[in-house]
Amino acid sequence: MASRWTVDVVKERPDWVSVAIGKNDVASDYESMKELPEALGDFEDHYRQILNGTREIPTRVILSEAFFVAEEDGARRGFKVDPYNAIIRKLVEEYDARFVPLNQAFRQAKMKRPDHVWTTGDGVHPNPAGHTLITLQILGALGW
Repeated sequence: MASRWTVDVVKERPDWVSVAIGKNDVASDYESMKELPEALGDFEDHYRQILNGTREIPTRVILSEAFFVAEEDGARRGFKVDPYNAIIRKLVEEYDARFVPLNQAFRQAKMKRPDHVWTTGDGVHPNPAGHTLITLQILGALGW
């Protein structure tokens, strides 16, 4: 993503940019058994590269947390998104971005409706209800 950012995003000069990354980083770091400090450092460096490229254009930025619904993960992988989300929250402040607390939203939704399924069974990819939840969270971050 970082290598394509200028061509795919910056050159289009959008008014708004919504960035929702982290889940693939969490998964690949988990599978490679990369040490967490190294994984987090790489994640933050790539994220900053993307956001710094966005500073070249007058755009507003929306950053969404990575989410994982562990109760719905049939493979029981135990992905840890919280350290990645801590970096995202820090970047929200530094880059004056809007924040979408997706992991928190999915946790609250699962607590309120533990029988309801929000993902496709892997805890990562949202089903239609999960997509609706994401949409509502983004609209809320925009003040709608």
